[in-house]
Parts: sequence; C-alpha cells; structure tokens
Amino acid sequence: MNMSPEEVAGFCGEGPFGYNIQEGTGTATELGTISYYATFCVDLSTFESGQIEYFSTENTEAYIIAENSDTLFLPAQTGIISATQEEGYDAEFVGEMVITEGTGRYRDVQLEVSATGLVVMQPERTDHNWTGTIKF
Repeated sequence: MNMSPEEVAGFCGEGPFGYNIQEGTGTATELGTISYYATFCVDLSTFESGQIEYFSTENTEAYIIAENSDTLFLPAQTGIISATQEEGYDAEFVGEMVITEGTGRYRDVQLEVSATGLVVMQPERTDHNWTGTIKF
C-alpha cells in the first residue's frame, strides 16, 4: 500500500515516518492455522544508520486469528529493526510481549511470547518465529 506523506502523518505523526502493513498466515500449536495482521510505524530518519526504530500509535493494530476464528490482540510495540548476519535476510527484530486480550476461548488468556522476525527487503517479506506459553 503506497501512502502519501500526508496520509502517513495522519497515522504516525510528524516526521519522516513509514506506515508498515503485514499480513500473513502460519500455524501455531495451540491455535491451529492462523492469520496475522499488523500495522506499525517506522522512523525513516533512522534507516541510514541500519537501526530502524518502529513504534505503535492509536492508529495501529495487530492481531492473530486462530483456526477457530477467535482473536488474540497484540499489545502496542516499540523496538529496533537491525541488520542481521542470518544468511538470506537483510534485517531482524527480536522482542517479547505479553498478550492479555482476546475473544472467545482467548478472552481471559495470558500469553507470554518471545518473537523473532527475519526481514528480506526485496521482495518485501518477514518470516516470524514466535515461542510462548498460553495460560487460561
């Protein structure tokens, strides 16, 4: 999705920011086949340094839809996307989060997650690897 600087500013605030949209599918032991959707902002002024900052605003969202159609809502995130030595990839990000909001079976869930994302810049692709434990 290409957005004008004015449209991005509406989502991410003032500055040289990019608005990133990620959509994908995968599998998870407790969730079955999943769909993933996330939007977040990146600070383009940090791009040249090789340490790209990313952040969430009230205009960004992230969630996972499980095979049974229940949803897990991911908390707002901030962090750094940095260069990687991983062969075949350009960048990576590593982080941790606690998911406490969901629907249906996951309404009162607590899910502690360690996440790694490996990024290929062209064509744009991110491979996610998340590990964690669901507590009901």
